Amino acid sequence: MSENQKDAVKLVAVGDVFIGAETQDVGGAWRKTTRTDPDTAFPHVSPLFKKADISFFNLESALSEKGKLARAPLGWRSNPRMISGLVSAGFSCANVANNHIMDFGPEAFVDTLDLLNKNKIPYFGGGKNISEARKPALLERKKIRFAFLGYTMSIGQPHDFKAGDNSPGVAALMVSPLYAPPHINDESLEMMREDVKNVASTADITIFSFHSSFTAEIGGSHSLALYQIGACHAAVDAGADLVLGHGSHLLQGIEVYKGKVICYGLGQFLSDIDIPQLRIKESIMLTCEISGKKIRKVSFLPTAMNEQNQPQLLSPEDERCHRIQNVMEKLSRRFGTTFRFEGAEGVLTLGTD
Repeated sequence: MSENQKDAVKLVAVGDVFIGAETQDVGGAWRKTTRTDPDTAFPHVSPLFKKADISFFNLESALSEKGKLARAPLGWRSNPRMISGLVSAGFSCANVANNHIMDFGPEAFVDTLDLLNKNKIPYFGGGKNISEARKPALLERKKIRFAFLGYTMSIGQPHDFKAGDNSPGVAALMVSPLYAPPHINDESLEMMREDVKNVASTADITIFSFHSSFTAEIGGSHSLALYQIGACHAAVDAGADLVLGHGSHLLQGIEVYKGKVICYGLGQFLSDIDIPQLRIKESIMLTCEISGKKIRKVSFLPTAMNEQNQPQLLSPEDERCHRIQNVMEKLSRRFGTTFRFEGAEGVLTLGTD
């Protein structure tokens, strides 16, 4: 093993996690989760998370029994005991800027933040006020300083989902087809640029996490919206070294923009919601190697949920592995992105310094 490999930081990232999530509709009816034991969720992938220096995920539901349904036609939340599944999995940081974390209002949201703090899982993208929501999660590994920032879009959000000066919520980009392309409110886009620029001036590696869920198809979409591309390009222009996108449920393409990797949609990694359209089984795990304070290698590993609703890596002999590889190639082709396949792993062509 070379010195560069020995000193390299390994980061793994997965998309949406709905662990033990239960749904309630506006009529008050509940649909129970398909999981009761949180520690059964990640047995096949937790060794990978624990071996990595940093492991990222998007927490798509509040972990609380508090609050009242704040969105229509339905919302979801998870029992706080589900935190043990996230802890035992080995996750080291969580994005909370998404369109469902506020489904049961500020009380459940704050309860979730307190639970993450208690269990020492750094989070970002939300807070007890807008100042906290805009703050990065800071992690240092092997003398490399990492900063994570999270933003979500405004479509389909509960009322008062945004963090205010004195109110809890998430950091958001306000999106509307009435705004000029890329259909993002200028003030919120400038706020995001300012956050990335400020963080990038002090961090060695700045990672921008962006949640987008705009489609009318409840099962999600492979298609990109113009605002997704605009937001992610703006983050890189402001100084982000890597963009991790999620929220589309289905996989979306990977772009190498100005030498920086944008993964527009990591897919849905784990869903315990008992709604067929949301039981999407296939996704990817993005892996990055960082040395010399630069991202040197980025690749993806195909994953799928098994019959026990547990994510696991797919072998090169599995037909689903080839299907995901083909999908990622097709979706990324529009950006000129190419991959070198080493078994199941798809290694991105990044070029040279």
